[in-house]
Amino acid sequence: MSKIVLTSEQAEALGKSDYPIALCRPDGSPLAFITKSGRVYSANPPVFSAEEVAAAEKEADTCTTWYTTEEVLERLNRLGAP
Repeated sequence: MSKIVLTSEQAEALGKSDYPIALCRPDGSPLAFITKSGRVYSANPPVFSAEEVAAAEKEADTCTTWYTTEEVLERLNRLGAP
């Protein structure tokens, strides 16, 4: 496991920050985000090819069954999902 030691100023800034916290490269571009629970998420979104996007759009156009967020959450609750 790698270890990065923060400077006192960096640690203090993290302690005073609102969540989520963006960790940025020297040029200011986001590298990752830290949530209040301590989870770290990469700032690099997945990259999809034009073919993958086209296939997903075609599939969405042919889909006849749609579910609301409420229906999905109810189903997950019935399955015992957290």
